[in-house]
Amino acid sequence: MNNPDEASVSFPTKSLGIAWSWLGIVFGMLFAPERTMAKAKAKRDAVIAEAARRGAKVEIAELRRILEASQESYEGAERQAYMRTVDDWISSLEAKYGTSIPFDESCKLADEFEAEAKRYRRSQP
Repeated sequence: MNNPDEASVSFPTKSLGIAWSWLGIVFGMLFAPERTMAKAKAKRDAVIAEAARRGAKVEIAELRRILEASQESYEGAERQAYMRTVDDWISSLEAKYGTSIPFDESCKLADEFEAEAKRYRRSQP
């Protein structure tokens, strides 16, 4: 007790301070991922908006090339149905957008595609 500050802090007060610190750490650990995801989404949305403002587009021919490669490597149970679905989807994109998709629209489509893929995976045994 050579330090006058130590003498003025009682044990219950010091313990409460330590508990409060640990509570803050635990709270941060629980909610930091959610805040981090929200920040990442906000950044992603800003990048998408800037790219759209500059007129960025995704070429449907490039998308077709990527998806055709996925058809070749697809090993699922219903390969023919998968290939037909990809072809139909590309055709519908060409009918709607022509040769290229505005970047912000392509990001929305990618998000929808990802959500659908998650639903499909959850439905599989």
